[in-house]
Order: sequence, then structure tokens, then C-alpha cells
Amino acid sequence: MEKSLNTTAAEKKQCVKMTTAKLAKSFGLEKNELRVKLLQKGLLRKYEDEVVLTRAGRAAGGESRFSNKHGVYFLWPNNFTI
Repeated sequence: MEKSLNTTAAEKKQCVKMTTAKLAKSFGLEKNELRVKLLQKGLLRKYEDEVVLTRAGRAAGGESRFSNKHGVYFLWPNNFTI
């Protein structure tokens, strides 16, 4: 089954979210490899020294979170496809 970065509104409501690192592992990629793909697709963008979630990233089901331990990180639907 091919994975895609596109999710429907109904799928977004029913899916579990996972971090970029866990999503990358599910694809057999390193976290940085997936991050590059997300940047290339316009779901993330570099802003100064940070990487931020774009409107397209939010529309695809991405969420930005902050933790004192890890700083800013992103959550993605577990049914995300690339």
C-alpha cells in the first residue's frame, strides 16, 4: 500500500497523531530524510533558525507542539502518505 501526504477531513478526525521521528520510522526513513521531504512539499518551512509548520502542513493534519524537554516538534496523522 502506497503512503500519501494527503488526508481527507474524515480521516483526520479518526486518526492518531505521531511525531515526525515515529512517522519517519514507519516509512523506513531517518527523521531528517522525512523532514527534507516535508520541506520540499511545503508542509514545513525554514524561518530564521527554526523549522515551522505551514498552512499546507496544518491542512494535511500536522500540528506544532512544544515541550520543555524537546522544544518545538510536529505531530502528523499516522495515516500520512508520501
